[in-house]
Amino acid sequence: MTPYHDLLSSFGVDFARARQDLPVPGSPERCLRRQVVEDASGALWLLERIGPAQAARREALGRLLEALEARGLDRLAPYRRVPGGGHVLRDWAGLWQLSPFVTGREPERPGYLERPGPARELARWLARLRRASLGLALPGGLFALDLPEYARALSARLAQHRPGVHARLGPVLKALSPYLEAWPGLPRALAHGDLHPLNVVWGADGPLGVIDWEFAGARPALDDAANCLGCVLLEARGDRSAPFVEAFARELRGSDLLELSLAPWLDAAVLASRLGWLSEWLRKADAPMLSDELDYMDHLAARMVAAP
Repeated sequence: MTPYHDLLSSFGVDFARARQDLPVPGSPERCLRRQVVEDASGALWLLERIGPAQAARREALGRLLEALEARGLDRLAPYRRVPGGGHVLRDWAGLWQLSPFVTGREPERPGYLERPGPARELARWLARLRRASLGLALPGGLFALDLPEYARALSARLAQHRPGVHARLGPVLKALSPYLEAWPGLPRALAHGDLHPLNVVWGADGPLGVIDWEFAGARPALDDAANCLGCVLLEARGDRSAPFVEAFARELRGSDLLELSLAPWLDAAVLASRLGWLSEWLRKADAPMLSDELDYMDHLAARMVAAP
């Protein structure tokens, strides 16, 4: 890898050593390579090399995280500014970003499902995100999602290339049809875009850091809560009485995250959030996860149809 000393000095940081003993949480697919490094003061940093196609969005994320931190939002690891401006260093024949490394752990699976405390803290952080982003002018270049078009395009590709999966998806899209029609007019808020327990660095009692903001942008205001619930419920095998699920949902109902106009759409939003995961298993050709995902989506759709 390019000499760390020269790279970090370009960020105004004095390199001491690489910390290959520290695993990096979150998805490794968010960058070309990544490494934890320690500076001369003992502080830890995450150095990432990104691709050219990522640069504009990562600059936008740098401005976004900086603005949220300035508004008092905690549990962030904002990208360090490059001297002279910007959040992406163009040097050493590459593009680089540096952010504080949050030391913590991944959730203990499936044991975390039995712990209501961390669930409450995560829901409270979501409420703080909502308050910190109110009235914030979002920078251009963030991820833009058109969910109805995404669902239409996914269905068309499956009809052509995976007719069996397309047939399984038909009842799901039928159940989602009212939500997809309403989606463009639902109240918007800033969303992390991929919030789930593995994109959180955990301490003993709750989140220490929320990472992997690659898909942040304006979405229906229940988007993050729905995606997180969808992931947790999958691990809980649909058990809504699991302590983590119950505590997270109860905290949501007691906060300002579920406006009256949005609450009836929560189950549909949970189901809609699984479309992206379905695409992920297809992309990775992960047959067991694809099968599990289709079964799970059938379960969620049946619950919606059965609801009064």
